[in-house]
Amino acid sequence: MKNSFYFIRKQDSRFLPDEISRDFLSCRDISSLAQVTPLVEEFTRPGELILEPFCGMGTTVIAAGMLGRRSIGIEIEEARFALLKEHVARFSGSMKIPPELICGDSAAVPFPDSVDAVITNVPYFSAEQRGAVSPRNIYNAGEYDGYLRMVEKVLVRCGNSLRKNGYLVLFCENIRMPNGNMIPQAYDICRMLGRHFILKEERMVLYEKDLPGTDPFPGSHLTNRAHEYVFIAKKQPDETDFPRRKQEMLRTAAALTAGGEAAVIGSFGAWLTVPQILDHSPMDLDLLTGNREGSVRRAVRILRENGFEVWSWQDRIDENFSWDMLKGRFYIRGIRGGLTVDVTYEIEGVSYDSLKEEYVAVGGVGTYTPAGQKRLLEAACGRPDLQERLELLAALTGRS
Repeated sequence: MKNSFYFIRKQDSRFLPDEISRDFLSCRDISSLAQVTPLVEEFTRPGELILEPFCGMGTTVIAAGMLGRRSIGIEIEEARFALLKEHVARFSGSMKIPPELICGDSAAVPFPDSVDAVITNVPYFSAEQRGAVSPRNIYNAGEYDGYLRMVEKVLVRCGNSLRKNGYLVLFCENIRMPNGNMIPQAYDICRMLGRHFILKEERMVLYEKDLPGTDPFPGSHLTNRAHEYVFIAKKQPDETDFPRRKQEMLRTAAALTAGGEAAVIGSFGAWLTVPQILDHSPMDLDLLTGNREGSVRRAVRILRENGFEVWSWQDRIDENFSWDMLKGRFYIRGIRGGLTVDVTYEIEGVSYDSLKEEYVAVGGVGTYTPAGQKRLLEAACGRPDLQERLELLAALTGRS
């Protein structure tokens, strides 16, 4: 289990004075790498795709690139977009995968299909013109209800773009108005997320922030507001689709696990052996195979024979892939229609071979016993949904 907060002692803005002077908000609304990097690491895997609909100066896409994630950043303001490209270019030497940057309105531009995560900091409401040029910029919303409608339109589009069970991670805070009153922006947006997503968790980001030299409200109870919320939500699965998809996943899993060459893990593996730990029906298929060229090549061949496109990060591959290229990439992904199949061959702390004694066949499909499922969850990356499953599984098996 994780702390519900993390503390940032030093903001790493890394903005040049020229960038600050040319930006219409002087970069005041931009997150730091220290804020974003832990969340990129927690909610995505290398090679996965992150969407940032309010790109600003590119902190999220820079963090994504540094950690080997693909990303798409969208910025509405043309002048800021020019600065964004310059700023991101300064980090090109540190990024494993450069982002795709788009100048446009996130309420209208085409979003990609099957995004793995949306990680963003929404524009905050202000009753006064903030200097944005585009009339469609959310900063230009003159009244609060209109602001919420504009934000909601973009977040609904983000949800439609997310893959099944994908995460939306959103920074937000409540707003203090010039008269000292508070607008519950964070709470209203969290309530909004609950209408369109499954709310999973909240975090607090705490900052080292000096008190102002002159108190604008002397003798009041007001604070320096050195905190921000992070709301974590998950795409709502279409449960009505599971009966059809179940047969499709069973056929694919049976082909890939034939002869004991792979085992079903993840949600579908849990559904086969310990369905009590799931909060929804599985919508995708995850497998574990040996960290060997022959095992991975076999998985690629079977996926392609069954009509899947096969990808390793941003590279589409076939049976003639370079094994050296795949080392350190952890998994391959097959996509056919709406079904995604991830075949993992590298997991830190556990391997296909080390779980041989926990292998079991259920209805002609190879998977793992509850004890094996528990070992896999213990080795997983710490995502909140996996932690919940681990705690439920530990309670079911009577072990911690």
